[in-house]
Amino acid sequence: MWRWHLAAEPHRVEAAVRRLLSAQGWCVQCSFDLRAVLERLPRWRCPHHGEASCPCSYVVLFAHKPGWPVISIHIEGRDAWTCVNISGDLDQNTTLYRALEEAVLGEVLSASGEPLEEETFVERDK
Repeated sequence: MWRWHLAAEPHRVEAAVRRLLSAQGWCVQCSFDLRAVLERLPRWRCPHHGEASCPCSYVVLFAHKPGWPVISIHIEGRDAWTCVNISGDLDQNTTLYRALEEAVLGEVLSASGEPLEEETFVERDK
C-alpha cells in the first residue's frame, strides 16, 4: 500500500487521480462516496465538526485496465488535509504510483499557485 498525507482539499486530489488514470486508459469507478451518503442522512452530525454540513469526505475508487491488476484508491479528507491510500500489485504498478504521486502533487501546486512547502507533503509510506 502507498499512503500520502497532503495539505490539500480532497476534491482536488480526487480530480487529479481520476484525470491521470483516465488519460492512461484506466476505467475508474466510485465504490463509495461519503458525501453522497450524508445527503440522505439530514440528522447526521460529524464527530469531528459537530455539524451536518461538515467538509469531511471519504471516497473509494476502483481502477481497472485490461492486462493490469485492479487497484483501489481511498481518499479521505478532513479540514484542509487529505490522506490517499493506494492498494494493488505494487510490483507491476510502481510506475503508475509514481505518476499518480506527481499528478496529485501537481494538482496541489496548481491549486495554491505557489511552490510546494515541506508541510504540503507530510508523509509517504510504501
